[in-house]
Amino acid sequence: MLDTFHPDQLAAAYDMLRLCNPFCDWCLPHSDEIEFSVAPYRARSGWYLQKPNGDHHIAISDKHVGSLNTLIMVMAHEMIHLYQFINKTNTKHFHNANFRELAHEVCLIHSWDYKLFV
Repeated sequence: MLDTFHPDQLAAAYDMLRLCNPFCDWCLPHSDEIEFSVAPYRARSGWYLQKPNGDHHIAISDKHVGSLNTLIMVMAHEMIHLYQFINKTNTKHFHNANFRELAHEVCLIHSWDYKLFV
C-alpha cells in the first residue's frame, strides 16, 4: 500500500493505458495536455472534468486509491469519461448507456470486475 501517488505517476499510468486496447484506438490526448492531481476527497475514487478554460483535468483520491492496481483501474474509468467528453457522448447522467458499453469493453479486455469498475 502506498501513502499517496504523485501527479507524475498519474500521468504515467494514463500514458501506459493510452497504449493499450481499447484506448489506443480512441485518439486520446497525450498526458502533456491533461492536468493530473491527487486530492483528499472521500466521496469518489477519481473524476474527470473540463475546466472553464477548456483544459482537461483528471484527479485521483488518495483516500480511495492506494495501490497501483486500483490506480490503473480508476484511471481507465476516468479515461472513458474523457473519451465521452471529447466525442460528445457524455450526458448529465455520468454513467449513461454509452459509458456502460465502453466500460464493459474495457473490463473484458483487462479482466476487471465490471461491478467494481462502475
